[in-house]
Amino acid sequence: MRYILLCFVIPISSCHNFRNLTSCSDIKEIIILDKTINSKSSDTIRISNTDFNEFCNLYSKLSPIYSDVRLRNNLGFYELQIYDDDKKRFDLLVIFTVYDGIVIMHNAKRYKQDGFVTYVRRIINAQKLNPSSLPNE
Repeated sequence: MRYILLCFVIPISSCHNFRNLTSCSDIKEIIILDKTINSKSSDTIRISNTDFNEFCNLYSKLSPIYSDVRLRNNLGFYELQIYDDDKKRFDLLVIFTVYDGIVIMHNAKRYKQDGFVTYVRRIINAQKLNPSSLPNE
């Protein structure tokens, strides 16, 4: 009986390693890595010194997906690395699946939110068209 209990305690305790976004004022920088099939190895966008209210508003509206989603068949993803004051990292993945559309992953949970994806694409497209349009470091 002791071993069965241990099997349940270890996975639950390891879940606390994930960092959650608590406040919009905590965000100091967002790095977006474009890992889609059409990207180049240099498609990295660094955003800082910006008002992140729209990002936080859309993040708060993420809708959980409770059904099974096939993530293996995909066209790539955007990796969002969000840093706070202490340079602690918080990750989001925007995955472009073949069969289930766009899925946002965070803490091994799956979400949908079309407005969030549109926001990320708008930032990427603005940066590619005019590299000085967003504050970079």
